[in-house]
Amino acid sequence: MTLIAEWRCWQIMQCDPETRCPVRDNQAEECWEIIGSHDPCAFNICRDCLVYVAKMKDSCLTPEELIEILNKKGLCRAAELLK
Repeated sequence: MTLIAEWRCWQIMQCDPETRCPVRDNQAEECWEIIGSHDPCAFNICRDCLVYVAKMKDSCLTPEELIEILNKKGLCRAAELLK
């Protein structure tokens, strides 16, 4: 099983590789750290984000629950990598 905590947000969310993204330009930080530096209120959104929840060490979701959520969101490629 690949550890989702090691993935970058664009891998989890299967973002278009052609889309310019500040997170891809700064891979030393997590997406919620970068967006928070631009908009401190954005963290409230991040706390509900699948990427944030999946990467937190104290996540209450099991790998099976993460797979189910990824599949329901249409992110089947990411879910397959977790199996």
